[in-house]
Amino acid sequence: MKFLIKLIFVSFFFQIVTIYSQEKDKPKISSVVIMPFDDYQEYPYNLDYIHQSLTIGFLQKGFEVVTQDSTWEIILDRDLRLTNLNTSDVEKIAKDINVDLIVFGRTSNYSTYRQNGFFSIKPDIKPILIRIYDTKKKEIILFERLTLNKTWGLFTQSISYENFGATIAQQIKNMGY
Repeated sequence: MKFLIKLIFVSFFFQIVTIYSQEKDKPKISSVVIMPFDDYQEYPYNLDYIHQSLTIGFLQKGFEVVTQDSTWEIILDRDLRLTNLNTSDVEKIAKDINVDLIVFGRTSNYSTYRQNGFFSIKPDIKPILIRIYDTKKKEIILFERLTLNKTWGLFTQSISYENFGATIAQQIKNMGY
């Protein structure tokens, strides 16, 4: 009889371990809301190329992008300028909606100059500022000013508007989200 009880206990233990390992192996799907980047667009932001690129990139990498009208109604009722949010505005939005990540930023004409040889200076244009806020950690996990043309020595690598959304989403995926 004791052997039968031990056998049931051991089999029950292995079932629990198997179920736990299967739950742990499932990919974590994070929900993301992507704010607009173009000042002159209105909801549903169909002509905002940065917003569209980020939406497609996050969908390709397995994230759940929030596009429900009810969620956007809550966001738009806050009456904020959504293209230039600060951290306190994002925290207020995070209290109202249930998402894991909030992607926000702005476009600007930000540029710096760097030395290109001995006598010439090359402009380094960084037109897009992207910030990603984790609502569970309550902190910004990515703060990046995107360069569309990366130069390393004599080689230049261009990132198109279509591909940079996937690049940002891959960075977040590599961070464990």
